[in-house]
Amino acid sequence: IIESVRQKTLDELKKKSDERFDSFKIEPISSIKQIQDDAYLEKPVWLGGDQKFVCLFIDLDKSSKISFKKHPQTMAKIYDYFTQNIVDILNHPVFGADYIDIKGDGAFGIFEGDKASFKALYCAITFKTMFEKYIKAKFDIGEDHLSCKFGIHKDKLLVKKIGKRGNGNYNEVWAGRLVNNAAKLSNEAKNIPADP
Repeated sequence: IIESVRQKTLDELKKKSDERFDSFKIEPISSIKQIQDDAYLEKPVWLGGDQKFVCLFIDLDKSSKISFKKHPQTMAKIYDYFTQNIVDILNHPVFGADYIDIKGDGAFGIFEGDKASFKALYCAITFKTMFEKYIKAKFDIGEDHLSCKFGIHKDKLLVKKIGKRGNGNYNEVWAGRLVNNAAKLSNEAKNIPADP
């Protein structure tokens, strides 16, 4: 009986997936606000198009390596202090991001408009200053010094909310190059020497 229930479930999922596949489309996005309003959950509709946005990705470097040597409470304090400061800077009323998301021990902001690149760079510089002056000094972690990495990328975006409406189990999924490349650039940034 379990096998027949499993097969019925698979058949229903296949039918539903094929219907979604056949009605799939991408609608143009004109502003970040559309992500909150129109990034459909139930429909196979993604937001994308030709408009370009700027993503700033900030990440705590080598956090997994550090976490093996530190007590979980210490790591939680580091994550909280680090990430909350990113979010506070990305939420700045003048130069803040139009969309903010947390990814592990880092965060990213997406900026739109004529000053998007300037605002992303300003946030990056502001957080870097905060990190160097205050965050690093707050945590003495021995030979593994705290460091962070940044990536900024300008590109088209492709996004959709995936999950279930009503129970809160959904999130935006960023499938295009915008967020992915900003994250990759932040990872490569650690290989650039500070003093060439």
